Amino acid sequence: MKVYSSYEEINIELKIRKLESDIEKEKIKKSFFYLKESVSPAEIASSLLGNVAKKVFFGKLLIKILPFLRKT
Repeated sequence: MKVYSSYEEINIELKIRKLESDIEKEKIKKSFFYLKESVSPAEIASSLLGNVAKKVFFGKLLIKILPFLRKT
């Protein structure tokens, strides 16, 4: 436990704690904002379409490569 020698030290410590608390609140707000954006319907649809496109692309690529792999 810290021992303070004056009210000024206490007030400085309280200001520091308040600023630290405000910083943490802003970090939470920022995280919530990014979470809200990433869970939006447009973002979900975009991600889903991207995954489907990747599967289709790699599926077609595999079909073209597979005959060459079987020959060896």
